[in-house]
Amino acid sequence: MKRNRLLSLLVLTIVSLTVLQSNSGGYQGVVAHTASTSNGGCNCHGPAVASQSNTLKLEVLDASNNVVSSFLPNTNYTVRVTLKKTNANNAAGVQVTVFDAGTTNQAGVISDGTLIKAQNIGGTFVANHSQKDISAIKVGANVTWEFPWKGPLISASDITFSAIANDCNDDGTVGGDFIVYKDQFITQTPISVTDYSKGIKTIYPNPASDNLTIKLDSEKASTIAIYSMTGQLVKQQNATSSKINMDVSNLPNGNYIVAIAQDGNYARQQFVKF
Repeated sequence: MKRNRLLSLLVLTIVSLTVLQSNSGGYQGVVAHTASTSNGGCNCHGPAVASQSNTLKLEVLDASNNVVSSFLPNTNYTVRVTLKKTNANNAAGVQVTVFDAGTTNQAGVISDGTLIKAQNIGGTFVANHSQKDISAIKVGANVTWEFPWKGPLISASDITFSAIANDCNDDGTVGGDFIVYKDQFITQTPISVTDYSKGIKTIYPNPASDNLTIKLDSEKASTIAIYSMTGQLVKQQNATSSKINMDVSNLPNGNYIVAIAQDGNYARQQFVKF
């Protein structure tokens, strides 16, 4: 986030996002992002050491602006990250990843927000600060970033929001920067069995080898997603018909979950690919 630096991120392995530098604004020396709390979810900024600190706070807010510790599938929330500034300048930045806990499987959908840009990094979206110079920043003041997040249709585990922030001194080096991180875990709010089954009339053939047909109770707009048993999204499409055909020929053999969101109702059902 020093001047004249812009980072572009590249996913190198399933457990890390490696960050390279280019030339125009953004983080300085960021080297990796992972979902592991052992390194703060991000382990960023090269020679600068990231540490947990009460100067950084991450909250997930519902539509009534209440802080929540669990989420409903396919529901909109606001993620708020607040940094208490300690360096005496007006420069700061943040990056947030949202993964299924213990994995690098993206959870839900990140969108552009206040001083935040959603960036597609090797197929994974992260929330990245859109500018580093904020005139209102001063020592002791709180810097706030917010962005919309939509919960996934289904999650196999808790979800980890990993935020890392640079309270930098803007001298063109990493020296004197305060790198802090915060991990926040939320769980999926339990949904009744009737909600899980409502809307799906039948899925066939099951097992399926090439095409899977899903028949719904109505022709209302719906989102259909296929997840692995570990919660990884493998296919998704929108539909307005009560009969949907999905090509599953390229999926590895095994068990999967079809998850459907339609008119405020949620449904899921297992099928076997062979």
